[in-house]
Amino acid sequence: YGDWSNEFTLNISAVVSMNLLNDVVSFSGLTIGSSNDTTTNNPAPFKIENNGTVMTNISINSTQLWNTQPAASSYFQFKINNVTGEEGAFSWPSSLTSWYNFPMTGSVVAIDRLNYSSKNKALIDVRVQYPPNEGPGVKSSNIVFIGELAE
Repeated sequence: YGDWSNEFTLNISAVVSMNLLNDVVSFSGLTIGSSNDTTTNNPAPFKIENNGTVMTNISINSTQLWNTQPAASSYFQFKINNVTGEEGAFSWPSSLTSWYNFPMTGSVVAIDRLNYSSKNKALIDVRVQYPPNEGPGVKSSNIVFIGELAE
């Protein structure tokens, strides 16, 4: 016989946490019109790990890489890929697994439902093509990864 009129609270915590296992992709030796990407691992792509406690959506945006390409263009792209041995770590059909122009404003969900259990990693391949009217010099861009609870 107890007094069941007392309310109780149950808190369930969801932790969204990710780790970028390498934080620089560096291309060198590009000339006007030439291109390179990370699919051959030279240079290596970004690798991201979900070390939280929930499925996570990861969005991407970036700053401008080329002076002559101020908006999203085919001269600066990314695509999501599997880490060998981690196949099934994210939803392949609803992730951006084909080349996609880096967004310069806003962001786009690139990795849908990255798992948090034993298979919890994904690759972000990067592709650059040197635009025909771009001057020489060192170019750089900041790429931002945003993790959110996948629902």
